[in-house]
Amino acid sequence: MSLQRIKNNNKNTILHYLYKVKGASKKDIAKNLKLSQSLLTKLSTELLNEKKIMYLEKKEEEIQRRGPKELLLGINPEYGYIIGVIINHIETTIILANPSFSVKEIYSFPTEKDWNLSLIKTKENIDNILKKNSLDKNNLLGIGITLKGLTDGISSLYGIWKEPVNIFDFFSKYYRVKIIIENGIRANAILEKILFDSNDFIFIKYFEAGIGGALVKNSHLLYGENNLMLDFGHMIMNPDLEKCSLCQKNGCLESIISIEKIKKYAQNLYGRKLELYEIMQKFNAEDGKIEYFIKDIAKTFSIALINALSIIDVKKVKLSGEIFKSLKFQNQTIFFLEKMSNFKEYRELEFLIEEENFIPAIALIVENFMFYKED
Repeated sequence: MSLQRIKNNNKNTILHYLYKVKGASKKDIAKNLKLSQSLLTKLSTELLNEKKIMYLEKKEEEIQRRGPKELLLGINPEYGYIIGVIINHIETTIILANPSFSVKEIYSFPTEKDWNLSLIKTKENIDNILKKNSLDKNNLLGIGITLKGLTDGISSLYGIWKEPVNIFDFFSKYYRVKIIIENGIRANAILEKILFDSNDFIFIKYFEAGIGGALVKNSHLLYGENNLMLDFGHMIMNPDLEKCSLCQKNGCLESIISIEKIKKYAQNLYGRKLELYEIMQKFNAEDGKIEYFIKDIAKTFSIALINALSIIDVKKVKLSGEIFKSLKFQNQTIFFLEKMSNFKEYRELEFLIEEENFIPAIALIVENFMFYKED
């Protein structure tokens, strides 16, 4: 490994740490990352000169606790602005944020069924946000776009509109900045990698828009030849059941246990529409009407996870989504994982605090500009 690569890896580790802790002294950084004080000073000086990090202003109580001489380093929020665009079949959201993931502006509107009209509206709203904040569209760090469903990094292949749509060509006509397009689940995995410097893990998100997975190996997000690596939600669980409207497979996981399915079952059970948190409250309270059904959901999900891990041998598993906010559902998932496999012996399981769905779009640009690439 070249000396430059070693240096870049150490600088990346410092940046990952500062994203995780939000701010730390040189002494704390050196201690926690096991770097010498002299090396840490040299690397942090380079990062300061590159304006990727900065000295943070301390609150009065921090000054009294730490002493006036101890300065904290943190991610520089003024390194540049980023536009994030989040598109699903229901809603489009545009945000203006900085590399420290602080959101300055946010605006949402319904996604049009006509893709051309929808993209024109998106472009108009991006321009309005930039104008409102006195920003030149060509001075952005970049535009990160996350999509529901399958994408090859250029087009929305399915999940939003009825036909493939070249998102990249549309926006590159108007904005001469870096444009990165990604599936929302994979963008979530990139965010997780940034915040916690995780090298190898499977990330699965179970939420309103669907069930999806991503695989990070040796710090790289993997795609597969058809951009279908770990298409977790669309593995076939029961071919005798109905066809999924997205993947066109019979009885895929998402078509069986989607949040939409859970809500429909609860509506038929209770005679009224319930939000997921209300359903899970009834499950937590051991409501007999819904308890068996939700336990069966946990069992089906666990079978799918065990099957995926039988093929992809990664030790760390990260699960995210509102449904996992229920400790009881977490425990049921763990119960079935351990009952049906030797899960605990070979795996590490982590339930994540769900980030706002728009933050991963910013992570696409943060990863590209804040971190150093391999030689």
